[in-house]
Amino acid sequence: MAAPNDHLDGVLTRLAGIEAQVAAVRHDLLQLREALEVERAVPAIAPVDVEGARLVALDLLLSETQRDVAEQRLRASFPGVDAAAMLDDAAATLGD
Repeated sequence: MAAPNDHLDGVLTRLAGIEAQVAAVRHDLLQLREALEVERAVPAIAPVDVEGARLVALDLLLSETQRDVAEQRLRASFPGVDAAAMLDDAAATLGD
């Protein structure tokens, strides 16, 4: 017959295993919470309206807007778009 302490030792061993699992889950939850807080703090980035920028670039070229003014307008209206490249592409489309 097993001694009462043997049974208690088994229970304590299982309890230690459960505590370790709980600690691991706690750690994972804290990391998840931190990641979610960071994601919430970062503003969503709107997709760049490339087609809209292309149309505006064509319009600016057709209306003979000065190059530096056209670039400024494109940068202001379409953040994230390479204004110079967009104007170059539009000019190529027009054959200029």
